Amino acid sequence: MHDIRRTASFLILIFHVFIWGCSKAPFPTEGNGGDGKLPEASGKIVISATSYSGEAIDSAQVFWNSESIGATPLTYEKVPMGTYALRIQKSGFEIYSESISIQDNHPVFVEALLKQLPLNKGQLLVTIDQDSATSILANSQNNIVDLFYSREKSFVLDPGGYFLKTEKPGYQMVYVALEVKADSVMIKNIRLDKIANPELPEIALAIPDSGRIDEPILISWESNKAEKIDIDYVENPGLSGKREIVFSTPGMRYIRAIARNSAGATSVVDSVLIYKTVTPPGMAPELEFSIVQDSVEFEQPIVVRWKSNGYQVIIDQGIGIRGPSGSEEKVFLNPGLKTFTAVAYSENGLLTIQKDEVFVKDPAKPKLPIVALAMVDSVKAGQPFTIEWQSQNANQVDVDYVQNPGLNGKAEIIFQSAGRRIISATAYNQEGQVTVVDTVEVVSVPPSLPQVNPILITANAKVGAIHPQLSQVIANIGPATVTQEGYYRVSATVWYNSGDDQKNESFFIVISDEFNRKIYPKDANAGSYKVVPDDPGAPHTAVRDAGLFYLSRGQMTIDLHHYYTISKQYPQFIVDGPINDAESVEVISFKLEYDQP
Repeated sequence: MHDIRRTASFLILIFHVFIWGCSKAPFPTEGNGGDGKLPEASGKIVISATSYSGEAIDSAQVFWNSESIGATPLTYEKVPMGTYALRIQKSGFEIYSESISIQDNHPVFVEALLKQLPLNKGQLLVTIDQDSATSILANSQNNIVDLFYSREKSFVLDPGGYFLKTEKPGYQMVYVALEVKADSVMIKNIRLDKIANPELPEIALAIPDSGRIDEPILISWESNKAEKIDIDYVENPGLSGKREIVFSTPGMRYIRAIARNSAGATSVVDSVLIYKTVTPPGMAPELEFSIVQDSVEFEQPIVVRWKSNGYQVIIDQGIGIRGPSGSEEKVFLNPGLKTFTAVAYSENGLLTIQKDEVFVKDPAKPKLPIVALAMVDSVKAGQPFTIEWQSQNANQVDVDYVQNPGLNGKAEIIFQSAGRRIISATAYNQEGQVTVVDTVEVVSVPPSLPQVNPILITANAKVGAIHPQLSQVIANIGPATVTQEGYYRVSATVWYNSGDDQKNESFFIVISDEFNRKIYPKDANAGSYKVVPDDPGAPHTAVRDAGLFYLSRGQMTIDLHHYYTISKQYPQFIVDGPINDAESVEVISFKLEYDQP
């Protein structure tokens, strides 16, 4: 029997906080000052609301830093310089939010585009006064609607009862019931109170070193400052106690005990080896081991089977220690050839090894549509400007202020009054919809930069490091016609298809002009090149900054290089090197945006 070991390990959970929603600034939970008084005025803002069909919306409530200041249409004067959170609400429409900057005495015009709330739906806005808190929203059937870590989040929900639980180590947990009504908005502000001198619980666990199948073994545990205990293989264990458990198959068993209180959790792990004598003395165990499939689709289960007369079998690829016979399913989140090794052990110390392999196919490209939107940053009021959109895998595209836009195209738009305009493009197919948003500042004076439309280039180019079918460099992607000389920011839409199996899906680009002269980025990070490093995580699409280039007028093409071509000279971006595998990366499209003369 092991001695009882007291272990207390602090668990510090650090989450990345992200802000979700259409707002460009978070909803503040408090106003500017303690007394609510504004400093000396210096400007004004004119606010109106419009539906997606272009009709004016009156009597929408306007909130300025979470304080109600009236209804649309509204002119709000005596506003000091600074940055503010604007929120507009109206029954039957989704919440609109935007960050407003008051810089000088010139009036600011805001035309809010309100989206119709779906029929028989309500809205919920949750604000939390602490970062890194864990919040769970569940419906009345105790089904989880969402788990989030941000300080603010809004939802469009079916009417009915909901429950919200918010907790953070060192703070009192908050659990509230909510009621969402159709065609209305509920705002719930959560305040977390800090626990004075929080202490993690302590837990000790004692189990035997070994046992035999179908014979009970005794485990015991003790805790201190715990509110709840969980122990593997034990139901309702209590804060301290003893319990007998029985294993019917041989092998190593790991048992974990977790103690929890309001400050966090502490866990300990111990093990017991369960024996069964079946192998004749002096003989290695027999082992039959196989993988049912030769190949599987991405994220589909692999079936592994084994049978032995030894006392246990150990299988790699995350399966671990198992009994002498059985089957199990394994799912990989990255593609490629997977080799399994199984080792059967006998009690006399002899072993038998068998191997088998299966190929996990590459994941399919996203089924959802892809849409890109390009337009100038600013334009003079009353002057036309061009917006351009492109889509892939879509059967319908909607673009704000454009009638019957088609799947790809360009259109001219004119705004007569100054102010910031938010324009969105939404692509649809049978799998769902994807929306992208851009803004244009309509000014009453000519913009400081010339109006240059962004350039979109469909690439669908794939390069690999050491790959039997893919080259390391693809030249002449494009072409693109540059009509205004100056600096251009190049962004690339990238399809990372391997998850974290390939950790060097990195690349860089070089631009060539019509005379085949090479143009290198001004913000290089590896000699003359700017390397775009791998973006970790499950397979996904991401927009990445590929560099700032000075381009002259004329025809331009893009050369796509895998990072492997310069990795020996500039190895600082290698992850778990050296690179000795396919490490392929695919760029779907490029976008060139005029930055400065």
